[in-house]
Amino acid sequence: MATLESWILGAMLSISPPDKIAPIKNTETVDEMKVRYADIAKDLAEVIDASTPLYKGADAKEKTASIMLATGKYESGDWDKRVDDGTRRGDGGASWCLMQIHLGDRNVYFGTDEMKTWKGKDLISDRKKCFTAGMEVLRMSLRACGHLKGGGSLSLYRFNTCREKDGNLTGRWNLAQYILRTNKKDEPKKDEPEKRAGDVPVLTVAKKDD
Repeated sequence: MATLESWILGAMLSISPPDKIAPIKNTETVDEMKVRYADIAKDLAEVIDASTPLYKGADAKEKTASIMLATGKYESGDWDKRVDDGTRRGDGGASWCLMQIHLGDRNVYFGTDEMKTWKGKDLISDRKKCFTAGMEVLRMSLRACGHLKGGGSLSLYRFNTCREKDGNLTGRWNLAQYILRTNKKDEPKKDEPEKRAGDVPVLTVAKKDD
């Protein structure tokens, strides 16, 4: 049975193939990138397994992973090693780690009391903290902007406010849907109904205490 970790790794290899990305980035070999992808997939899976999913219903963890992967890919520039290790930071150095959490020199200002003790350097030294913080910002965005369709529900993450239309957010949303469509879980058991061709997974926001 495929684990969430292997599902995430398969999606990463599909949307950001190392044999194409590594020569462009020129910061690591294809094999080194594959090893780092495996580490990223392990960390992301552990965070999702330990958290309330962002979405409800069947495949809630995969749906959560798809939106995290789409966000991370866009924010980090295809999982750029320099963003991962902190040598490259966006927004004039104010945004940290693969999820590009905008903190500057401040502590994390959202989430649990423990999260509020973290600084940007902590998100770099522990990738799971990076994903935990990113997941919390996405959760806040889905709560605040969930009345908007598609990528609009992610707008708080990008703009710190709700915004209905933005090409970048539409790209993230469409990528998440693509990941869900093309990275299938195990085949259903014989006594389970097959999905019809053309079925599209629906992302339904979950409450944190569901």
